[in-house]
Amino acid sequence: MSLQTFAATLSKGECALILSSVSRQYLTGFRSTDGTLLVTEKKQILFLDSRYFEMAQIAQKKGEIPALVELKPRIFQKFFPDFAEAEQITTVFFEDREMTVSDFDWFREKFPKFDFQPLKGRLEQLRQIKREAEIEKIRASQSLAEAAYEYILPRIEAGRTEISLAAELEFFMKKNPLAESFFRSTKKQIITNLIFFLFCRNSTAKELVTEHGLRWRHCTLKRR
Repeated sequence: MSLQTFAATLSKGECALILSSVSRQYLTGFRSTDGTLLVTEKKQILFLDSRYFEMAQIAQKKGEIPALVELKPRIFQKFFPDFAEAEQITTVFFEDREMTVSDFDWFREKFPKFDFQPLKGRLEQLRQIKREAEIEKIRASQSLAEAAYEYILPRIEAGRTEISLAAELEFFMKKNPLAESFFRSTKKQIITNLIFFLFCRNSTAKELVTEHGLRWRHCTLKRR
């Protein structure tokens, strides 16, 4: 289990503060746009606001969130000082690749007695080793991407805009049962990749700028 593996990298007196949605979902299996995951070597606590708390409770009962994760309403800043004292926490690891400077300054101002240290890609290294369930999700995602390409490619024609193609592709992907947690990040990628492909194949121009301001240099495609 990813969360247990990550927790095992922490020592007594250390905790990790996980704020990014990607890392929270990876470690807990629960997707939310906001929240805080607090991890020590023995305890894992997920703080959520009212939009997600009840949903997370239901998900945990279904086994979608590990039973070892303690769910709490979003009162992290009130909870943490007493928790840290009880657990003798002195070092707080943070996601240096994700946390903004303003957030970092806020935490240091609110909790000045702790030693804040960067995780330095520790979670990213953990994600490099894929579990079988993750591999199956990758296969499903690739199948959906291929279906989306096959669907939208013949619909790209002169006079159509990126926005109209994106709307049609989004509708197609939303109807697909595999698409629930996938289409948000993939729709624009598919559109832009297809436009890039057609540009490289058909255009003699040296540069392309799309509606959304995306800029490409011209490339040459060769058949094997």
